[in-house]
Amino acid sequence: MKRTKQIRTRKVRDGGRHSEGWKVWNKHHPEDPILADTGYVIHHKDHNPFNNSPHNLQKMTHSEHSRYHATGGRNPLKGKKFSKEHREKISAALKGHKAWNKGIPLSEEHKRKVSISLKGIPKSEAARQKQSESMRGKPAWNRGIPLSEDHKRRLSESKRGRPAWNKGIPRSEWNLRTQV
Repeated sequence: MKRTKQIRTRKVRDGGRHSEGWKVWNKHHPEDPILADTGYVIHHKDHNPFNNSPHNLQKMTHSEHSRYHATGGRNPLKGKKFSKEHREKISAALKGHKAWNKGIPLSEEHKRKVSISLKGIPKSEAARQKQSESMRGKPAWNRGIPLSEDHKRRLSESKRGRPAWNKGIPRSEWNLRTQV
């Protein structure tokens, strides 16, 4: 079994961890120390968490550090746009390969988090049209599923005291009103 070197860290109040780099930083920069819960982190310029020499350390806010690594800090291709031709070549090379996460079920907690994150996000008109067209001709997901008596009762109770959707227009006049 391959053994990997453990990074020595200290636990801070918020449950996060800091590498040993903060000690070196605080020793060499007493006028600008990194304290717990201030939003600052240590970035290792050479991306080696074991190299804690003072010239290799850089103080960054947590958001700056995340942005740096998200936009290609170590990977020069991350965040870059590929030409259509290049994307087609990549697509052709990957044909027939199964995605790494294909068939791995999501945990209930992960499903809940995804659901929460997507709630309240308005869809663009183009996205709504695309979804509408994809569903055209298909029955609704609940078509043919009978409602339980309890569900019918709760629906009925929730509608009591409200005017009907047709506002009292007799059924014989429905088509006449909509054609005008």
